[in-house]
Amino acid sequence: MNLKNILCNILSIVVSVLFLATTPTVVSAAPAKKTQKTTATKKNTLNKSTKKNTTAKKTTQKKSTNNTKKAKSTKKTSAKSNNKSKQKDSSKKSTKAKNSKSSNTSKKSNIQAQTQSQAKPKQVTEAPDLLGNKIREIQEQEEIKTARRASNTDNVATNKQHADDLVMNAMSLLGVSYRFGGSSPVNGMDCSGFIQYIFRQALSIDLPRTSAEMAKVGYPVEKSQLQPGDLVFFARNGKRINHVGMYIGNNKFIHAPRTGKDIEIQNLDRPYYTKSYAGARRVNPNSRSIKLSNK
Repeated sequence: MNLKNILCNILSIVVSVLFLATTPTVVSAAPAKKTQKTTATKKNTLNKSTKKNTTAKKTTQKKSTNNTKKAKSTKKTSAKSNNKSKQKDSSKKSTKAKNSKSSNTSKKSNIQAQTQSQAKPKQVTEAPDLLGNKIREIQEQEEIKTARRASNTDNVATNKQHADDLVMNAMSLLGVSYRFGGSSPVNGMDCSGFIQYIFRQALSIDLPRTSAEMAKVGYPVEKSQLQPGDLVFFARNGKRINHVGMYIGNNKFIHAPRTGKDIEIQNLDRPYYTKSYAGARRVNPNSRSIKLSNK
């Protein structure tokens, strides 16, 4: 029994020793749990802070977007208000312009009506005198114009109708025989008698009888400026003009050449006529240097 007691005591001692040996470990483990709890709390706090920061960022972003939207809306509203104000100003200006135009037209109409009302009685009282004076003024102006025309007729070109009449009359005498001193298509014609006959028949103009005298009528014309109806002169075998023809266009003229020949058309470019060419003259029906026939 003593052995049992001894063993029991030993066991109790061993148990107590073991108990004592295990207790510090238990005590040391407790702070580890505390550290784990602290780290977990720290993590939770960090997560909470990060969540707060993200939420704060989100809120700031939302506020900024809201502010930008508000700014855009304010800009749009301001632009609309500006456009409306501009439209109002333009409409006001247009209405002012219309009103000014209408006022100007009304003023003009009033002025015209006043002038008409003032002019009517004068016309009634002074109509006969005014008409007489106007008629006299017109007559005086016409007389002045005719005098000026008469003073400058030598420098006026023959018109187309006169030229056509001259050319037609001349062409109708093609084939008439030449006769020195003659001026009749029945008996024959010389160069100056032929030209004299044409102008008398076509324009009722009496030209001088000889070619030398005809060369003093009208005014001179350059060879490059010749027109149908112009007189062309030649000096055969000397410096004195002794032959005349009439230009008909295309560098050609019609004339009564010489004895034994008939009235014909020739080219001014032929050597014989280029050598003897002595100039040209243009005769106008209104010229003061010619006489009108009494036919």
